[in-house]
This record gives sequence, structure tokens and C-alpha cells, in this order.
Amino acid sequence: MKAILFLFLGSETAFATTGGGEPSEVILWITGFIFFLLVVLLILLVRSHRELADLKKKLPLLPSLDQKMDQDAFTRSYGTFLKSISHDIRTPLNSVVGYADLILDFARDDHDEQLAHDAKKILSSGQELIFLVNNLLYFTQVAHGYQSQKFLPFAIGDALTSVIPILKERAKDKGLAFHFKVEPLPKFVSDPDKIVHLVVNLVDNAIKFTKVGSITVEVGAFVHDPSYCLITIVDTGISIPPERQSQIFRLLNRPAKDISHSGHGSGLGLAIVSHILHQIEGRIQFETDPKKGTRFEVCLPFKPTATTALAS
Repeated sequence: MKAILFLFLGSETAFATTGGGEPSEVILWITGFIFFLLVVLLILLVRSHRELADLKKKLPLLPSLDQKMDQDAFTRSYGTFLKSISHDIRTPLNSVVGYADLILDFARDDHDEQLAHDAKKILSSGQELIFLVNNLLYFTQVAHGYQSQKFLPFAIGDALTSVIPILKERAKDKGLAFHFKVEPLPKFVSDPDKIVHLVVNLVDNAIKFTKVGSITVEVGAFVHDPSYCLITIVDTGISIPPERQSQIFRLLNRPAKDISHSGHGSGLGLAIVSHILHQIEGRIQFETDPKKGTRFEVCLPFKPTATTALAS
């Protein structure tokens, strides 16, 4: 269990301890539970992939019409399966994050700096795990051909309210300044979950690759076309190497040695950003400078075009 704690909390000196110098039971339980959920998620994803592979082997043996009907039925069933799995995984994860937040409040009230430090580590790890789960589930949906899209009226500032404080706290934990600004804008008619997912991936990526300085997120009107919104994410982190710039939006674009050495990211985030933008007819561009950092600019339409609406 200490090994698991070490993976989540970073160092053994970060353990909340009892009088005997051992990790507290609450910290042990929460950290072990987070690790257990991650293992369950990986098992479910592997199992679903095998089931899909088995079905694809059987489908060519069916008549063409029956095959199409069976494929459609499978797509609907698999969509239901993904929704169920998403709920079953996110619910306990959200509970862990909620309890860690509660422990953090108690620790602050009691001026227990050690427990507060450990609770913040668990809270941050739990939130990062939620981001990872969201990316894995989205990737699984895309890989298996199941994607749903909804068009709802919403204010982007309200949609980001639930995630910006989390991202700000993660930046603060790294000693980074975090600036967020939203101008008054018309309401979107789009998929709020996908736009939030897009912003989270871009900002999370900026935090991961920035060691000192700041993260700035600005949301405003696109001056060249009032039917579009402009989201800008600027960091003072490491720049994107020239040889990688044409590959960053490709799926699993990071070499294994880079991931093992730096530990930053899985190679899913920016590929998912690109896929979401393709679905909602958005655009993205970036500038990167070794001395200044990286700036991403995302243009999103306030309303879907007729083609996008029909495709959904």
C-alpha cells in the first residue's frame, strides 16, 4: 500500500501520519480506492475491445442486410454500455474527490498542514484521474464508431464554471499563476460537454508542460468573424520542438521514451481536441517560442451549420 501511496502522493514524506508515523487510515483508503478504480477501468476497456473484435470476426459470416442490422444493434448497445460504464466509473471517482475536498476543509480548519498537504495531493490525483477517464472513454467511443452529439443553448462562461477552479488549483499547486477572463458573449448552440472537454484538454496540457510562470485563458469574440468565439490559451512553458509541430494533433503522437522519461501526458489530449473541432466545425492554430512558451487559439462557431446539424 505504501508503494501505491508513493505513486499518488509523490514522496513518502508527503504521507499524513498518525502518532506512530504510519499513513492515516483515511489516506490509505482513499488512495487505494482510486488505484482500484483505475485498474477496473483498464480491465473494462480491454474486455470491451476484445468483445468488439470477436463480434467483427463473426459479422462477415452474416448476410449483408442482417449484418447491417446486427451492426446497428451493436452500435446502439455499445452506446448504452459506454454510458453505463461512464456513470459507474465517474460516480465513485467524484465521491473520492468530494471526500478529499471535505478532508482538506477539515484540515484547514484544524490548521493541520500535513493532512491538508496530503488531502490536496489526493484531490489533485483524483481530478487528474477523472480527466484521464474522460479521455479514455472518448477515445473508446471514437475507436468503436460510437459518437453522439447534442445541440443546446448555453453560455460558455457558465459551462466552464465547474472546471476552471479545478484547473486553477492544479496550476497553483505547481506554483503557476492562473488568469481567466470571459467577455460578454452571445449564447452558444452547440455541445457544451465537448467544448468543456476541449478546453480542459488544452489547459491541462499547458499546465503539464509549464514549470514556471503562468497560464492564461481568455474567451472572447473573434474580431474577424462575429459568428465565431475565440478561446486563447497561453503558457510560459517549454515550446513545441519544430520536428513535432506537424504531429501534435495525431493520435498517440508521443514516443514511448518521451512518456517514460517525462511522465507528461498519454498522447490523447490534443488528438481529442482535433476530433472535437472537426465535429463542431471549429479551427485551431498555435504559435510556439522557446523563450516565451506556447499560444493556442481556438475558433468556435456560436451556432452549428446546417451540415453539422444534419450530421448529428
